[in-house]
Amino acid sequence: MLLFNGYAGPNPGGFDAGPDAGGVGLVYAQAFDATTGAMQGASAPLFQVPYGSQVTVEDVAISPSGQIALLVGIGTETFGYEQTNATGVTQLFAAFLEANPDAGGGAVRLSVTQLVQVETYAVYGQPHALWSASGNVFVFSWEYANGGAYLAKVRRFLPSGAGAGGDTDAVPTQYGTDQVAEGWYDTAVVGASGDLLGVAYRKGSYVPALTLLDVHGNEVASPLEGLNYDLAGGGTSYVAIGGSSAGFVMAYENGSGVTGEFISTAADGGFLTDAGDGGHLARFTFPGAQVSLEGRAVNDSPGASGGGGGVGMATLYPDGVSFTYFSATGSIISGPGQVIAHSHAAGDEVTLSNFGGSFGVALYSASGHSTQMAASGCAQ
Repeated sequence: MLLFNGYAGPNPGGFDAGPDAGGVGLVYAQAFDATTGAMQGASAPLFQVPYGSQVTVEDVAISPSGQIALLVGIGTETFGYEQTNATGVTQLFAAFLEANPDAGGGAVRLSVTQLVQVETYAVYGQPHALWSASGNVFVFSWEYANGGAYLAKVRRFLPSGAGAGGDTDAVPTQYGTDQVAEGWYDTAVVGASGDLLGVAYRKGSYVPALTLLDVHGNEVASPLEGLNYDLAGGGTSYVAIGGSSAGFVMAYENGSGVTGEFISTAADGGFLTDAGDGGHLARFTFPGAQVSLEGRAVNDSPGASGGGGGVGMATLYPDGVSFTYFSATGSIISGPGQVIAHSHAAGDEVTLSNFGGSFGVALYSASGHSTQMAASGCAQ
């Protein structure tokens, strides 16, 4: 079980600060036993990134064979759901890692195969990473600002870090100008279902919406608008999506609790409709009325990777992080149940990863400058 954290500050030694006398940017790693959680060594620098006053590990994804992709943000303001980076210099990097028995770092035996800059514009919210089993590629997505336009971008990479093609610089939306809603919360997040990518985002008055992309990054069918949002409650503050073999679980905060729907995909790659319902099938609402602050979802790949084929979702609340597991057709199998107790503070971030049928939920505490992680097996 591995934890990655960003560091920006004084040079701990052994690194070239270059012209940035103010400090260095590093990504640290630490290993823990996956069964007991016991620490297997101290946290240590794994690789260097360009210096900025903030260095944040935004998200992580793992291939079935163990390659790891990290999205690392460098800027002059806090990344995350509560604050944009619109006025600071933004750099977003993808680091590709693989196992190396000869690497240093104690129990963390990893080497960086590629470090690729993927964005230079201002990034909004928290970028998203996943592994697409169909394409055997890592897929990244985020919202960025180009002049006065707020757009969703999707990029695909091979495990080696080489570009895989099929990138989409401006995901088509219902605006007609391909814009998404400017926001401080998660939007422009991606899920994978077979050969399709579903890009979920907020449009207009914080209305959740979904666009399908094919393997070439082209739009499939027309964008679909979410149903269970509540504009009277301020609309949705974030959107999360995870794909299964049968479609997509799209969830969002509607101002009074988490709600969402399962959106099936037809054999021809378009949305499957039921009585003109635009593809919406099973709908769900989490019990209770506690308002969530953030949500992250990721697919649980079946087959060789050991997953059950459903979707996991981590939800940040004022008192901690909960986890929910959905079936391949969008019904709730377990949860939501708290996995990390925590008193929320501004700047907290949540990530969610999946490997071999297990999910890793990580919570970064901005007030404590520390990270907690919980791992669970959810194979069916």
